[in-house]
Amino acid sequence: MSAIFSICSMVLFGFAFCLSAPFAVAIMGQNIAQIEGFGLIMIAYLFLSMVVVLAFNRQAKRLTRGGMFVLACCCWITLVFAATLPFVVLENMTFAAALYEASSAATALGTTMLAPEAISTPMKAYRAITAWFGGLMTLALIVYVLSPYRVGGLPNRDLRFLLHGTGTGGPQLLRTLAEIALPYFALTFICLLLLLVQGVRPLDAALASTAALSTNGFLPTQSGGTVFNNRGAEITLIFFMMAGGTSIIWHRMILARRFELLWREHRESLGAIVIMLTFGGLISLVNGILRDQPFELLRHIFDVTAIMTTTGITHHSSHASSIPILLGFMLAMGGATTFSTSGGIKLYRLGVMLFNSIAEARQLVFPNAILAGRMDERFGRSGATKAIWSYFFLFILTLCVGFLGFAALGMDFESAFSSAVGSLSSVANLVDGAAVRAENGNLVGLWIAALALAGRLEILVILAAISDIRQR
Repeated sequence: MSAIFSICSMVLFGFAFCLSAPFAVAIMGQNIAQIEGFGLIMIAYLFLSMVVVLAFNRQAKRLTRGGMFVLACCCWITLVFAATLPFVVLENMTFAAALYEASSAATALGTTMLAPEAISTPMKAYRAITAWFGGLMTLALIVYVLSPYRVGGLPNRDLRFLLHGTGTGGPQLLRTLAEIALPYFALTFICLLLLLVQGVRPLDAALASTAALSTNGFLPTQSGGTVFNNRGAEITLIFFMMAGGTSIIWHRMILARRFELLWREHRESLGAIVIMLTFGGLISLVNGILRDQPFELLRHIFDVTAIMTTTGITHHSSHASSIPILLGFMLAMGGATTFSTSGGIKLYRLGVMLFNSIAEARQLVFPNAILAGRMDERFGRSGATKAIWSYFFLFILTLCVGFLGFAALGMDFESAFSSAVGSLSSVANLVDGAAVRAENGNLVGLWIAALALAGRLEILVILAAISDIRQR
């Protein structure tokens, strides 16, 4: 437990450091109450994290396999509860409402029960930086836990580009975190600069840049049927949403000039980009020819990219915006790529299941042919394929449970199913925002928070953590 306490305190320290962003915004706005609130909370979190590190870091030991899954759950719990306090203190929310807001922000879902005009500028910055930090933690846990232990059949053959050690401290841990955090921060900063150069207001640019890389759906400043009313800025946001939804290992291959590996070893990210562009073009073409509507290629590519990367920022707040609703559900559940901040099942898993199904169909026709070897050579051992199918079953089961929960809370069929998909895959504009402001809104909010956390953690990790705790 010493190692878990030590690493969770590091999460708290990192989150406390991120609070300097809304603290600075509050200073610029001369909001005394929020200056005091963010300042005191930041100091308290920094002090608490340092005390815990000093108390437990020397006693920390290497975690077991089961302990790593418990660690992943504890890190997310730490972030969510740490993010809850500012909502209680600064927005006078009840604990249940604050927990929903904190979970929505930390998991990069991006929904809120407040109207955009009711949210102060420092709290907008706070929601954005919380989601940005949640995206960073998502990448770190994929690299440290999900991929090394092949949770749900995830690949681990290219981890050498990022992972330099699995210990609980020391230079190897810091080197790995730097490999993840520096490109993540750099891309966010570049996106911010480009949006500012293209004339986007500073607040909009800051919210959009953090949202793009963390695939967060919180962008309350958009209005009407446009995101920026600026074609160049929307193209920039498309590019960086794609960056947020594609693999960080793929990015490292490009920076390392390992171009021979981009196609041979890591086709998933290229496939995701092709799918986004293809579906956006097809929807624009169909609407232009069959429905006699103007060709809006940029708008459709933008909305497809936002849904598939699970960012959830579209031109309208309605379900999936300009995308057919069923296609929107499919893109959201599929998600983008592994080693990214996007939610959903991930294209790698879908690809393995597709090739496995084709191989099984061919095996029925040619029962004596040797087909399994080709699958194992391309996607790894057969156990990984079984793990992927198990993950897919648990994902669909969780989706059904989420749907039944929303239906029991009074939602109609379409809203319940859409909210279940949106919560589990972290797609903001698929979640029924009006439901959290209804009479039983706190219960709906807590159910959304539970599904969003289950989607970020992946249900297999939660089950493995429960199993490890029970065996102890």
